[in-house]
Amino acid sequence: MIYQPVDSNYLIKTYGEVFAEVQALIAHLKGLDLGPGSKVGLLSENRYEWLVAYCAASASGLVVVPLDPRLSPLEWTTILNHAEASLLFFSENFSAQALELSVTVPSLRRRIGWGPSIVNNDVQDSLSEIVKAGAADTVGPLPNSSGDSIASLIYTSGTTGIPKGVLLSQSNILHNAARMRRRGDRPGKMTLMILPLNHIYGFIGFLANVLYGQSVILFSKIDVRVILKTLQDLRPQHVAGVPAFYENIGKTIRKQLAEKLPKSLVPYLKGPAYRALGREPTSLRSLKKILFKKVHDTFGGRIEYLSSGGAPLEPRLARLFNLLGLPILEGYGLTETTSVVSANDLGSAHYRLGSVGKVCADSEVMVLNPDPSGVGEICVKGPAVMQGYYKNVEDTAAVFETEGWFKTGDLGCLDSDGFLFVTGRSKDVIVTPNGKKIFPDEVQSRLGDLPFVKEFVNSWGAKRSPRRRPPPRKRRWKGLSHRRY
Repeated sequence: MIYQPVDSNYLIKTYGEVFAEVQALIAHLKGLDLGPGSKVGLLSENRYEWLVAYCAASASGLVVVPLDPRLSPLEWTTILNHAEASLLFFSENFSAQALELSVTVPSLRRRIGWGPSIVNNDVQDSLSEIVKAGAADTVGPLPNSSGDSIASLIYTSGTTGIPKGVLLSQSNILHNAARMRRRGDRPGKMTLMILPLNHIYGFIGFLANVLYGQSVILFSKIDVRVILKTLQDLRPQHVAGVPAFYENIGKTIRKQLAEKLPKSLVPYLKGPAYRALGREPTSLRSLKKILFKKVHDTFGGRIEYLSSGGAPLEPRLARLFNLLGLPILEGYGLTETTSVVSANDLGSAHYRLGSVGKVCADSEVMVLNPDPSGVGEICVKGPAVMQGYYKNVEDTAAVFETEGWFKTGDLGCLDSDGFLFVTGRSKDVIVTPNGKKIFPDEVQSRLGDLPFVKEFVNSWGAKRSPRRRPPPRKRRWKGLSHRRY
């Protein structure tokens, strides 16, 4: 089932109901005479209709181009023109922008929108009307498509320059969704997703839950009060989010612990016991649940794990949530790798604090040109790696090494147990006159640990990447410059 908070209530859709709407939309798309491989834009906040549009278009042999709602109209125009999109899906919140895009993107022939205010006209269709009209129609045979058929074209840049469109196949997407399962996942459970569907991490996470028979909670906008209320109302077992959300919750928890704990115990929040209990996600978990019952109740009382991706998770934050008995399992991936490359999991053999976990099955990781400490550029190979950049042969060739290795541009290393650590971006490393390498991410992380620092701005000279990761303290990876998993 799909749950979506609407005002003070919830819109609830079963997967069967969603599938019926997908079938109706497929039948309608057949009549639009769009050729196989035609590009269709998708501009909407998170809502179940986003998923209906994506699934129907993909099943019809079309290539979906998800648009980030936070971008500007100029950036949407650049992307849709580059993709030569023929059709635009949109929510009523973007009606005015959709009308404008019909003018600025000459290739757009038709629009399909959803929401009470959307009505049919000569160049626009209402999804609700399509569902009503197509409920009794038969879908008929679908276009033949192989695993190599392009399913999605996701742009990693939407500036006025030429954007990079990542080509992801049906096989890329389904393969990664199928392997996102973590220990303990099973039908009947529920995941609360604080992730945008237009990002590959959010969409793959949704597909994974569908494959496992689990329910999903979606949010059209991020409102902490609504999220906390939903946690307590629906009591999910899993939460999928980004570090910024956990950071905000963590600051509140730290403040409350410091205020309510006896002063004699406050020093232990940074002592050896704290570090030891925060190192493992499952150690003494039943006791932690009793000690921090109020925190668990805030999350609904049934949380088994929280997952994090999209940006680096500070080890100090992971340690805090481990101490509370609410483990955050961090993963690593890029749009070009269809999201997940590696991920932590429950259990000491599958988790290491400060790492982004072990490399997923069927993928390989190589550390290219490692320095004496084992740090080099992370390269990935496997069935989840993209097909290339759309209309961009030069950049495609530049990011692939011989034998099909994709160069991520991220620096990292593997330890002796196969855990991957990300230390920063290759373009951001500062080399001093005496040859010493300084990782800005490490400096940034240390500044963030200072209690009297709330915000800071760096000026390293280049545009900053969102990835931040201090190098691991234990140098167990030395000499392991080329390991496959």
